[in-house]
Amino acid sequence: MKHITIITIVLLLMVGAAVQAQATAPKITTQPLPAMVDAGQSATFTVVATGTATLIYQWKYSTNGGVNWTAITGATSPSYVTAPTTISNSGTQYQCVVTNAAGGVSSTAVTLIVMPEPVCAPMLTSSYYVNVKNAPFNATGNGSTDDTAAIQAAVNNVLAHGSGTVYVPDGTYMINAVSRVLLGSNMTLYMSPGAILKVIPNNQDMYIVLNIGESLMSNVNVIGGTLLGDKYTHTGTTGEMGLGIALTGDTNNVVIEGVTSMEMWGDGFFMTTTSTDQTNSNITMCNDIASDNRRQGMSIEQANGVKVMNSTFTGTSGTAPQAGIDIEPDTGETVNNVQITNSLFEYNNNSGIRMIQYTSGSTISNVLVNANYFSGNVGGLTIYNPSNGKITISNNTIEDSNVFGVSFDWLSTGSQNIVTGNTFTYSGGAAYGIINSGNTGNIVTPNTCNGRACSCTNGISC
Repeated sequence: MKHITIITIVLLLMVGAAVQAQATAPKITTQPLPAMVDAGQSATFTVVATGTATLIYQWKYSTNGGVNWTAITGATSPSYVTAPTTISNSGTQYQCVVTNAAGGVSSTAVTLIVMPEPVCAPMLTSSYYVNVKNAPFNATGNGSTDDTAAIQAAVNNVLAHGSGTVYVPDGTYMINAVSRVLLGSNMTLYMSPGAILKVIPNNQDMYIVLNIGESLMSNVNVIGGTLLGDKYTHTGTTGEMGLGIALTGDTNNVVIEGVTSMEMWGDGFFMTTTSTDQTNSNITMCNDIASDNRRQGMSIEQANGVKVMNSTFTGTSGTAPQAGIDIEPDTGETVNNVQITNSLFEYNNNSGIRMIQYTSGSTISNVLVNANYFSGNVGGLTIYNPSNGKITISNNTIEDSNVFGVSFDWLSTGSQNIVTGNTFTYSGGAAYGIINSGNTGNIVTPNTCNGRACSCTNGISC
């Protein structure tokens, strides 16, 4: 009996040794991906590993670039979901260690980026992001190397993934705007506050830094950063269409938030289409700045549903028309349902806002200009020949315009535009507060004029 027992024990030990010899150490087959979320959102990190059971998972984090790692209590599954994030969490690295009886392996360390909660842009729906400075894109941001192809490759990567964010950290990225960077649907281009996309000086009549369009595009967000044009370094003398951000096709659900577009050979921002059966719809501009552009702060040629809020349009000068915002559809084009609110228009070499309907077959209608501040422009607002009218100019402060506060000219009878609740203040220069020429259907009362009498034609009271 003792001999049988000893033999049994020996056999069991041999089987155990054989099993242990056959055990395989963990191997990570799918590494975690870096994540970008808005403040208040949670991020999810996931690994996939193989190896002899039982696999044990332990997620860790580092706040000093991977020098020290701290185990996260309870984070012992293949996936880890963070608590709701704050801005202070941005830059934290995460890593998963997978072990079993045969050994262990650590995943790639990945970085969490936390964006400030957007004011106007929708919250991120995908945590997938790429950093333009990381491999395989390798943008330099050094102010001398052409980074156009690198940034376009990062955009294409996100588009191939289906959705996500292209992250542009601080730096000056030289852009061949003649080639442009073409964005696409279901993506966010997020530029950190110190990120500058700078136009490589050229001699072309037209260029575009960031292009949204060409074909149907929807759900596109451009957030933060500065686009810097070549107004003072342009090597040509003709043309006027050097553009910062251009919507040039059938676009829908586009948000441009916190972007500065300045010193363009043409316009800071531009909305048009390649055919009259297309339009730009549900476009939001929020906390943007158009500064010192040569032709316009922004042009709107074809759109239905545009909101401009809390933005600045300043210092447009160089070639006509030189307005802060110019709404000017061409033949067959339509601009409908525009709201411009709580924005600043100053020192533009034409009107702060001009709405011009020169051609037959074009339409401007349903425009609200409310609670804005105009100062030092040649004119406050110009409205010329909108056939359908329904333009409301209300509760604005318009001061120190060189010629007029608001000018209506060549309006069709019965346009019934409204100018009400505005305050006009002049220290000199302007001859009129309100010019209401050629139409008796407008409602132009009550308004307040300081330093000049409100001067309206057609016997309409101001």
